[in-house]
Amino acid sequence: MNLDPFDTGAIAAGLAVLFVLLFTIALPVSYAAGVGSARAPSDYGGYVVDVEEDRGMLLRTTQIKMKTHPRSSSVETFCVVDGDDEKLATARSALRNESRVTVEYHRPLWVPPWECQPGTSLVDDVEVVNSS
Repeated sequence: MNLDPFDTGAIAAGLAVLFVLLFTIALPVSYAAGVGSARAPSDYGGYVVDVEEDRGMLLRTTQIKMKTHPRSSSVETFCVVDGDDEKLATARSALRNESRVTVEYHRPLWVPPWECQPGTSLVDDVEVVNSS
């Protein structure tokens, strides 16, 4: 049995295990802490299918869910930061009237988890395109 303290195979194996442990713990923790991929300002057109105000048990957030078409199966979720009552009112009105809207959004690298769910983009503006 070789007990050489500078055994490169053992060092490499130890570093590999450390690397795997670091990423299996660090990635979920950073995601839950609000670190995500940054998104440049953009817009999304479609229909509001749900407005969830103060969603969650501990970290209460407000979200709007949209689809490009009312029958589409794909749903996009956007975050409305507390205090944006005008945007929230426009989204509620669009949901009630089944109006098509355009949402302008962005996502910084870090968003506090008490403001938005991880992975969601922040709404900059909600604008009604037409009324049905």
